[in-house]
Amino acid sequence: MSEKSEKQLGKKLQGIDFKRILHDGIKEHVAETTASLGEAEKKYNENRSMKWVVTIIFFLIGCTLGYEVPKITNMLSSSKYSRVNLDALMKKLLGEYGFNDIVTQELLVVAYEYNSQEPRFFSRYFAHQDPGIYDIPIGNATGSSSAAPTFFDPHQVNN
Repeated sequence: MSEKSEKQLGKKLQGIDFKRILHDGIKEHVAETTASLGEAEKKYNENRSMKWVVTIIFFLIGCTLGYEVPKITNMLSSSKYSRVNLDALMKKLLGEYGFNDIVTQELLVVAYEYNSQEPRFFSRYFAHQDPGIYDIPIGNATGSSSAAPTFFDPHQVNN
């Protein structure tokens, strides 16, 4: 900017009252902000009752789910029938014969062990390999293989 134009600008600015402009601008800004806050408060108060209604509805839904979901989960995870009659039938039909007592080599009973999460194969071969684990009564092995979780509780083999 040249010196001449700076002098002209300085003369123009000398006549302006900056304090008055700043004071008026602040007053105007405060008035606008106050009006804006008033509108926001009015809008908030209009929706206040609706917020309580929504809160109460979701609270009731949460209480209902908190009460019903465990009951449904328990119903789905428990067995439908008792194993007592099935175990008695296995013992009656198959007796106390173990896998070492059978005549044929061709009997294989497949069960599932929950603790190790692996299948367990009961046969004469495995009974000779590890008699402490696999030489159990055939009724126990067949009972273990028939443990459909929704119908019967898992059969526990103690060996």
